[in-house]
Amino acid sequence: MPRTTGARVTRPTRPYSPTPAEFDRWTATIDTRRAAEKTSREKALIEALLAHPDSRHVIDLETTFPGGGARRIDLMTLEMVDGRPTVIAGEVKTYDDGRMRRNAEAWLTEDGKPEIFKQRKLYRHNIAANREAMATQYAIAAMQMIRLADAAGIDWDVPEAFRAAAEEGTVAVDPELRLIVVGESREARNYASWPPHRKRLIDAGFCGVELVEGQGLGQLSTVTAWSE
Repeated sequence: MPRTTGARVTRPTRPYSPTPAEFDRWTATIDTRRAAEKTSREKALIEALLAHPDSRHVIDLETTFPGGGARRIDLMTLEMVDGRPTVIAGEVKTYDDGRMRRNAEAWLTEDGKPEIFKQRKLYRHNIAANREAMATQYAIAAMQMIRLADAAGIDWDVPEAFRAAAEEGTVAVDPELRLIVVGESREARNYASWPPHRKRLIDAGFCGVELVEGQGLGQLSTVTAWSE
């Protein structure tokens, strides 16, 4: 989440326009860091997901919170929900991620449930505790992204939610976490054992969407149950 140094948050009064050389340095740094982080299958799938045109509502990656420790929410989207720009949290996992899987007997005890339960509890808490700051900071982030695209001469089809957030100076914050389960294909070996674990997650009230390589994220606001 974009950070502030003081208790009071104000919107910038003068837009900053980077020089072409500055913008090139920034993008080169981002590309270098992304290349260095592509060390796992999950990260490679996330990169492919983000590069898809249908993932254009993503506004933030690896979101951290004050006092939230090392835990980071994979991504945040900014979408129009009931006429308001709204931030929605998404956690990306692969089909075979052990943090979503346990045998049927283990699910019968609180300690035996998979790691994703602890993640959901923590992320819900962090979102609720930082709702006010998120409402302001993501509006500022949307405004700055639009300005940067204009300054760089990028032909960006700005999503309606980004423009609305920049104009209103605030956004709504969805309290729920959506799971984004990704994989190379549904024919892959690691998918065959997935359905029973998915059913347990659904029964436990998780909202999620399943995607394979080549698909975009779409809008998380439409994920109110489980979508395959």
